[in-house]
Amino acid sequence: AVSARIDPRSAGEVVRRIPSDRIVAVARELLARGEHVTLARFVDYLAPETIAAVIDDVADELELLRIGAYVESPAKLAELVGQLAPERLRAMFAALRGADDALWLEALTVAELLDAGWRRRLRELAAELELHALAEAMQRLATG
Repeated sequence: AVSARIDPRSAGEVVRRIPSDRIVAVARELLARGEHVTLARFVDYLAPETIAAVIDDVADELELLRIGAYVESPAKLAELVGQLAPERLRAMFAALRGADDALWLEALTVAELLDAGWRRRLRELAAELELHALAEAMQRLATG
Protein backbone atom coordinates (compact mmCIF):
# COMPACT_ATOMS: atom_id res chain seq x y z
CA ALA A 1 0.00 0.00 0.00
CA VAL A 2 2.93 2.33 0.61
CA SER A 3 4.02 2.12 -3.05
CA ALA A 4 0.68 3.56 -4.16
CA ARG A 5 1.40 6.67 -2.08
CA ILE A 6 5.04 7.21 -3.01
CA ASP A 7 5.84 9.83 -5.61
CA PRO A 8 8.42 8.06 -7.80
CA ARG A 9 9.97 11.40 -8.82
CA SER A 10 11.12 12.01 -5.25
CA ALA A 11 11.94 8.38 -4.49
CA GLY A 12 13.50 7.37 -7.81
CA GLU A 13 16.93 6.65 -6.39
CA VAL A 14 15.48 4.54 -3.58
CA VAL A 15 13.28 2.65 -6.04
CA ARG A 16 16.30 1.89 -8.25
CA ARG A 17 18.03 0.25 -5.27
CA ILE A 18 15.20 -2.16 -4.46
CA PRO A 19 16.08 -5.70 -5.55
CA SER A 20 14.33 -6.87 -8.71
CA ASP A 21 12.58 -9.79 -6.99
CA ARG A 22 11.05 -7.38 -4.46
CA ILE A 23 9.85 -5.09 -7.27
CA VAL A 24 8.26 -8.08 -9.00
CA ALA A 25 6.47 -9.07 -5.78
CA VAL A 26 5.20 -5.51 -5.24
CA ALA A 27 4.11 -5.28 -8.89
CA ARG A 28 2.21 -8.56 -8.52
CA GLU A 29 0.35 -7.19 -5.48
CA LEU A 30 -0.40 -3.86 -7.17
CA LEU A 31 -1.69 -5.68 -10.23
CA ALA A 32 -3.95 -7.84 -8.05
CA ARG A 33 -5.39 -4.58 -6.70
CA GLY A 34 -5.89 -3.15 -10.19
CA GLU A 35 -3.31 -0.40 -9.60
CA HIS A 36 -2.30 0.03 -13.26
CA VAL A 37 -1.67 3.76 -12.88
CA THR A 38 0.60 3.21 -9.88
CA LEU A 39 2.59 0.59 -11.75
CA ALA A 40 2.96 2.88 -14.77
CA ARG A 41 4.20 5.76 -12.58
CA PHE A 42 7.24 3.70 -11.56
CA VAL A 43 8.27 2.56 -15.04
CA ASP A 44 10.56 5.54 -15.64
CA TYR A 45 12.54 4.70 -12.51
CA LEU A 46 13.14 1.01 -13.05
CA ALA A 47 16.10 -0.61 -14.77
CA PRO A 48 15.35 -2.42 -18.05
CA GLU A 49 16.14 -5.80 -16.48
CA THR A 50 13.69 -5.13 -13.64
CA ILE A 51 11.01 -4.14 -16.15
CA ALA A 52 11.73 -7.35 -18.08
CA ALA A 53 11.31 -9.37 -14.86
CA VAL A 54 7.94 -7.72 -14.17
CA ILE A 55 6.81 -8.30 -17.77
CA ASP A 56 7.81 -11.96 -17.50
CA ASP A 57 5.81 -12.26 -14.27
CA VAL A 58 2.60 -10.77 -15.72
CA ALA A 59 0.80 -13.61 -17.47
CA ASP A 60 -2.05 -11.54 -18.93
CA GLU A 61 -1.06 -9.41 -21.93
CA LEU A 62 -4.11 -7.18 -21.47
CA GLU A 63 -2.86 -6.28 -17.99
CA LEU A 64 0.39 -5.14 -19.62
CA LEU A 65 -1.65 -3.06 -22.04
CA ARG A 66 -3.56 -1.47 -19.15
CA ILE A 67 -0.27 -0.50 -17.52
CA GLY A 68 1.23 0.75 -20.79
CA ALA A 69 -1.69 3.09 -21.37
CA TYR A 70 -0.59 5.12 -18.34
CA VAL A 71 3.16 5.27 -18.99
CA GLU A 72 3.97 8.94 -19.48
CA SER A 73 7.31 8.72 -21.28
CA PRO A 74 7.07 7.77 -24.98
CA ALA A 75 10.70 6.60 -24.89
CA LYS A 76 10.09 4.34 -21.90
CA LEU A 77 6.88 3.03 -23.45
CA ALA A 78 8.79 2.14 -26.64
CA GLU A 79 11.36 0.36 -24.46
CA LEU A 80 8.57 -1.62 -22.76
CA VAL A 81 6.93 -2.62 -26.02
CA GLY A 82 10.36 -3.56 -27.36
CA GLN A 83 10.82 -5.94 -24.43
CA LEU A 84 7.68 -7.88 -25.33
CA ALA A 85 8.43 -11.07 -27.17
CA PRO A 86 6.73 -11.07 -30.60
CA GLU A 87 4.38 -13.87 -29.55
CA ARG A 88 3.26 -11.86 -26.49
CA LEU A 89 2.59 -8.79 -28.59
CA ARG A 90 0.61 -10.95 -31.00
CA ALA A 91 -1.32 -12.49 -28.08
CA MET A 92 -2.06 -9.01 -26.74
CA PHE A 93 -3.59 -7.94 -30.03
CA ALA A 94 -5.45 -11.23 -30.44
CA ALA A 95 -6.96 -10.74 -26.96
CA LEU A 96 -8.28 -7.36 -28.07
CA ARG A 97 -10.67 -9.18 -30.41
CA GLY A 98 -13.14 -9.80 -27.59
CA ALA A 99 -12.22 -6.81 -25.45
CA ASP A 100 -14.41 -3.88 -24.53
CA ASP A 101 -14.09 -0.38 -25.95
CA ALA A 102 -12.00 0.80 -22.99
CA LEU A 103 -9.22 -1.64 -23.87
CA TRP A 104 -9.34 -0.62 -27.53
CA LEU A 105 -8.95 2.97 -26.38
CA GLU A 106 -5.98 1.98 -24.24
CA ALA A 107 -4.40 0.22 -27.24
CA LEU A 108 -4.82 3.39 -29.29
CA THR A 109 -3.40 5.48 -26.43
CA VAL A 110 -0.30 3.30 -26.40
CA ALA A 111 0.01 3.43 -30.20
CA GLU A 112 -0.33 7.21 -30.21
CA LEU A 113 2.64 7.56 -27.85
CA LEU A 114 4.90 5.34 -29.92
CA ASP A 115 6.99 6.50 -32.85
CA ALA A 116 5.99 6.00 -36.47
CA GLY A 117 7.97 2.77 -36.82
CA TRP A 118 6.23 1.13 -33.89
CA ARG A 119 2.83 2.40 -35.03
CA ARG A 120 3.44 0.87 -38.46
CA ARG A 121 4.40 -2.49 -36.93
CA LEU A 122 1.36 -2.47 -34.64
CA ARG A 123 -0.92 -1.46 -37.51
CA GLU A 124 0.45 -4.33 -39.62
CA LEU A 125 -0.08 -6.76 -36.74
CA ALA A 126 -3.67 -5.56 -36.27
CA ALA A 127 -4.33 -6.01 -40.00
CA GLU A 128 -2.72 -9.46 -40.00
CA LEU A 129 -5.00 -10.51 -37.13
CA GLU A 130 -7.98 -9.05 -39.00
CA LEU A 131 -8.59 -6.38 -36.37
CA HIS A 132 -9.55 -4.02 -39.16
CA ALA A 133 -11.11 -1.29 -37.02
CA LEU A 134 -7.94 -1.10 -34.90
CA ALA A 135 -5.69 -1.12 -37.97
CA GLU A 136 -7.75 1.68 -39.53
CA ALA A 137 -7.64 3.74 -36.34
CA MET A 138 -3.87 3.30 -36.19
CA GLN A 139 -3.64 4.36 -39.82
CA ARG A 140 -5.50 7.54 -38.95
CA LEU A 141 -2.98 8.16 -36.15
CA ALA A 142 -0.16 7.78 -38.66
CA THR A 143 -1.63 10.23 -41.10
CA GLY A 144 -2.74 12.74 -38.49
